[in-house]
Amino acid sequence: MISVIVATGFSTAQVNDFVKHIDGKLFYSASETGWVKFNNNLTVLPEKVFEQYGASFGLVNGFGMRLIKTNIGTNGYTHYKFQQTFNEADVTDGHFIIHAQYAKIISGNGKIFTPAFKKNAVSITENTALAAALKTVNAITYAWQNPLKEQRLKQKTKNPAATYFPKATTAYWYQSASGSLRLTYKFFINTMDAGLSCICYVDASSGTVLEKITTEYNCDITTVNTNWYGTQIFFTNDVGIIGSNYDLEDDCTPSVFSVYNGALPGDVIYNTLNNQWVTDEYRSAATTLWGIRKTYDQYSNFFGRNGHDNDGGDMAIYQGFDFGTGGMSNPNNASYSYDGNGNSELKFGTGSTASVLDDWNTVDIVAHEYTHGVTQFEASLVYAGESGALNESFSDIFGEFFEGRILGVTDWFVGKDRKFTNGAPSPIRSFANPAATNVSIDGYGPYNFNDPNTYQGTNWLPVACTPSAANDNCGVHTNSGVQNHMAYLLAVGGNGWNNGLNSHAPANSGYQWSVSGIGIEKMIKIAYKALCDYMGPNSTHLDARNAWVLAAIELYGECSIEANQTGKAWYAVGIAPPAGASNNICGTFGLTPFTYTKSGNINIATNCTVGIITNNNSIQFISGSKITIGPNFSALNGSRFAARINRDCFFSTF
Repeated sequence: MISVIVATGFSTAQVNDFVKHIDGKLFYSASETGWVKFNNNLTVLPEKVFEQYGASFGLVNGFGMRLIKTNIGTNGYTHYKFQQTFNEADVTDGHFIIHAQYAKIISGNGKIFTPAFKKNAVSITENTALAAALKTVNAITYAWQNPLKEQRLKQKTKNPAATYFPKATTAYWYQSASGSLRLTYKFFINTMDAGLSCICYVDASSGTVLEKITTEYNCDITTVNTNWYGTQIFFTNDVGIIGSNYDLEDDCTPSVFSVYNGALPGDVIYNTLNNQWVTDEYRSAATTLWGIRKTYDQYSNFFGRNGHDNDGGDMAIYQGFDFGTGGMSNPNNASYSYDGNGNSELKFGTGSTASVLDDWNTVDIVAHEYTHGVTQFEASLVYAGESGALNESFSDIFGEFFEGRILGVTDWFVGKDRKFTNGAPSPIRSFANPAATNVSIDGYGPYNFNDPNTYQGTNWLPVACTPSAANDNCGVHTNSGVQNHMAYLLAVGGNGWNNGLNSHAPANSGYQWSVSGIGIEKMIKIAYKALCDYMGPNSTHLDARNAWVLAAIELYGECSIEANQTGKAWYAVGIAPPAGASNNICGTFGLTPFTYTKSGNINIATNCTVGIITNNNSIQFISGSKITIGPNFSALNGSRFAARINRDCFFSTF
């Protein structure tokens, strides 16, 4: 939940201004959305591009870029993530990702802020700024007031001076209303209260709290009793106090997972004398630990990932947590809480009844919450509006995939295992039909989902709003239906019509779409690469569409079936391919076999010459839209030359 004290509606003014004066030596094309293609003849090293061409990005007079992360991909791809700075202080939300293949830069995306006006005055002390931040947060108990939590931090960091007490860093915050950068004190405030942990920006001049960004992600999804999964193996910790004494803690991986009783004050870990977890409460808590470990193992085995932060970060799990506020009880929720030190927290409620059948720790929900941690440490998708909906959707998608891997069945519902009092399943979101109403499931119903299956279509909630709990942070759980449905179509396929409001519109309404499923494993590989290598904090659905397509191209090749179907799946949910860029071809071909495939237009021998010689080698040019052959084209008699259009390839245009 994000609380914005001063209106911060996004504006393109002074964001990516460099596209208004494109440096033709550097860029082949550039869009105000921040997606660029680089010229083929550049020789600059990817990590040095901003040093050599900073002015072409508008990075002058104190603006710069700092390399913060390098992700090595497949097929020679590497992704370089940069944080924007001004006078060496971070610019909030300023980021850019450079994509290179075999050290040759190809494309990039992100947001660069270069306003002329900067408010740099420091008129208040750090202590005054912290007091203003804490007054806004207004928690009952803070993490640094919890001795056990402080002790765990010192042990984790191997630093006896480590503490959760907030220490400010300076950062520039972009205010769209005035088109200016404001110098702020930035605090990470970790609380023991549900939903209040946050990153807080305080104006260094006035002491005004400009923005609070939540670091705890709530998800309204459902769970099922351990018995639904039968007898499972999991791991505990023999603490060796007076004979056998076992904590509900798995320390068998680089990450340590500890399950605490969320209904009790302090950190009281679940414990038994005989390692038997018999009562409903203990069985449910053990189910959570089993689900966490299975999710960790799946990320490790399938993606080679070392924990949610990819650095063996620990997780404290609070079972039976009450999410109520103002004296009101609310056991119906589950959440992930970010901790910049890597020791993140998960919280799970027990549901409204005494039965464990409505507890909030089904395997897909456990994997969902765990994935919020992966998203935080990879893309940092802000939990509001479109980026927040994508954040939720990635958790839904990975939760569904891991549920299928762990249980052997993919039901394409969120939280279907949880049972109502009458034994009916209780799914709250549908991948196959997000907008469904009055439908029957397993003989029960009616069920209503009322989520959009089309971008800005029916059931879409406004994203131009001030995020709050009342509006679901501008629709994060509702608008997640769009990418969820796209992922479903990409995995299993489908066809229909889209009239701009509904991807299942009546026949002959709008445009027709058809997607050939590529399977859930290929879909999830594309999803993981898109999330880790192509997404940024404020990514929109358009950004996500390009990210998925480029991830598919990186994994499977340009105009591959996988890339084309990815584009088609996004087309089905209302986001069409952009106009195809042109690609110019010059030179002599035929010495070796050659195939050139591009989703955009191909111009052969335009303002240059192209010759095809006879060496019995096949030469092919394949375009998704158009091939133009200029007057300076020649093909010797007996040469093997073909030019053809692959219409499916048009859908993987970016």
